[in-house]
Amino acid sequence: GYEQQRRTHNLLMDAAMSALHRAFGAGAGPAAGLLDRALGIVHRSGMLKRAFARQALGTAGELPRLARAGVDEARAGAG
Repeated sequence: GYEQQRRTHNLLMDAAMSALHRAFGAGAGPAAGLLDRALGIVHRSGMLKRAFARQALGTAGELPRLARAGVDEARAGAG
């Protein structure tokens, strides 16, 4: 159900944030250059920015009816 869905989302977000932390912590080298380019692409793409924001906010994918109400309104206003 919802609890399992959120647990999966939270684990994925935790893994992504940990990977970014490690990548930024590396400082220099090929990984830093690759990360810089990837972040530049995301920065220039409104679609990617919105997708990452929805994922980070927990509003991406299937949501329970009560949680969907505000998200659906926000999506309608942003579209």
